[in-house]
Amino acid sequence: MSARPAAPWYVHPSQDAAAWRRLVEGCGLAFAVINVHNGPGTEPDPAYRAALADGSATRLLGYVDVAYGARPVRAVLAEAAEWRARYDVRAVFLDQVPSTLRAGAWSLEVVDALRAADCELVALNPGTVPHPDVVRVADVTCVFEGTVGQHARAQYPAWLNASRESGVWHLIHSCPPWRQQAALRRAARHGAQFAWATAGKPPNPWQQLQKRW
Repeated sequence: MSARPAAPWYVHPSQDAAAWRRLVEGCGLAFAVINVHNGPGTEPDPAYRAALADGSATRLLGYVDVAYGARPVRAVLAEAAEWRARYDVRAVFLDQVPSTLRAGAWSLEVVDALRAADCELVALNPGTVPHPDVVRVADVTCVFEGTVGQHARAQYPAWLNASRESGVWHLIHSCPPWRQQAALRRAARHGAQFAWATAGKPPNPWQQLQKRW
């Protein structure tokens, strides 16, 4: 069994209009994270508005950077509100989340505040296995982000493998096409409900979509 595909969809609608049509019509992804410009951007993007004018059959999450706790909570909440107001995206993906319970402006109360502001789903990305309470409070947590070689060697605590209360997500890059299905199956064996594998490489691996999507 493989983990369900869930993707960082960091491709601008004007760069790949066909891919965006597949996304909004429903292409089999559990969800996709969209990112105008390190978040919703400083002003509405007409291309995103046009692409999302009729809504999306795929659940979309708006990208918000937490900067490992360096960003004020009010800035995080403001960007979540911009995703709703500009694009009617009512779920958020918080990137660069600390793996600890508190760091700078970050604490688990940020997730509570987002839900109180009507966020329908909150996904967190520490990129590594965090404190168990981080996984518990989120709807989805990315506990691995790295190369396919690192993924093959990664070890996970028993509590995470046994966890089914929240969704666990793996993001695997630098993964040749012929290794991608095996990577998704390996993610599922390690308790991930969601995963994504791409041949893309740093510094921007998630801008390369798999051809079948």
